[in-house]
Amino acid sequence: MSFGGANIAISYCNGSGKAAILGGSYKPNTDVIEASPAIEIAKHVAASAIKISIHDPVAIGNIQKMHGSTFQCGSIAECLEGSDVCIVGTPCEEYKALTENDFRNMKGSIVIDCWRILRPFSNTARVKQVQIGVGNSEGS
Repeated sequence: MSFGGANIAISYCNGSGKAAILGGSYKPNTDVIEASPAIEIAKHVAASAIKISIHDPVAIGNIQKMHGSTFQCGSIAECLEGSDVCIVGTPCEEYKALTENDFRNMKGSIVIDCWRILRPFSNTARVKQVQIGVGNSEGS
């Protein structure tokens, strides 16, 4: 498994801080987290002493059962609050609808979009998008 998104998150957190992960299931609209790339990314980032918060509209119960309440958040806003970086780990419909304004309460300014589902932010946005697999210097 490639940990490109995780490695980018770790580099932006400088070995400490908080990473928000949007989506924990292996695909949208399911509570199955086994073999979930988002959970594997969360584990990889957490192994670097970075705090993790995860939001998932369906799978949060299974995330709590397997990983405890340390990871879970009840809302997207709670998940993002004070985060140094955000990783979009599952292409859920409610994440597709997010705009640059939804990320305003992050401490940091990087959103790693592993699925390229977010609409492009404006050039003047405080938050920078990194899209995995697009061929840019960070996300490829």
